[in-house]
Amino acid sequence: MNINYTGRNIEVTSDLKKYTEKRLKKIEKFIGPLLEAEIVFSTEKYQKAVEINIKSKNFIFNAKEKSKDIYIALNTVFDQLDRRAKKAKEKLKKEKKRTAKPIVSLTQSQKAQQNIIRNDTLTLKPMSLDEAIEHMNISNREVFAFTDMDSGNLHILHKRKSGNYDLIEIK
Repeated sequence: MNINYTGRNIEVTSDLKKYTEKRLKKIEKFIGPLLEAEIVFSTEKYQKAVEINIKSKNFIFNAKEKSKDIYIALNTVFDQLDRRAKKAKEKLKKEKKRTAKPIVSLTQSQKAQQNIIRNDTLTLKPMSLDEAIEHMNISNREVFAFTDMDSGNLHILHKRKSGNYDLIEIK
C-alpha cells in the first residue's frame, strides 16, 4: 500500500501518521487491500481540514472535512469512509448473489422436454434434390428431410439465411 501524506501550512507528525494507518487498516477489512491512499492535512484560518482519497482494486473513495481540531476532522472523515466502504461491500455482495444462478438437478426426461419446442412426424418420400428444394420452399421450412431417389440414403436439407442450401447425407 502506498500512502502519501501532504501537509499544507501544517506539520504532519508521526502520531497523525500512526493514527491514519491504524484507521486505514480498519477500512482494508471491508474493501480488501488498498493500492493507494492520499491524505492531505491543511490549515485554513482557524480551521483544520483533512482530505483522504483511497484507491483499492474495486473501489475509489474520497472524503473531506473541516474542524477546529485535526483529530476531530480526521475521525469524521474516517467515519464517512467506513460507512461508504460497508455500503459498497454490501452492494457488491448483493450483486454477486443476483448474478449467481441456482443449480437445479433435472432428470433425463425433463431435460429432453425442456429443449423440444416442436415435434413433427415425417414420412420420408424418395425424391430428387430439385424436388426437395421445391417442396421445402412451398412449405416455408428451414430444414427438410428426404430419401434420395437414386441412392436411397437419408438427406437433410438446410436453407441458410443467405438463400444458399446445406445438404447433409446420412449413410
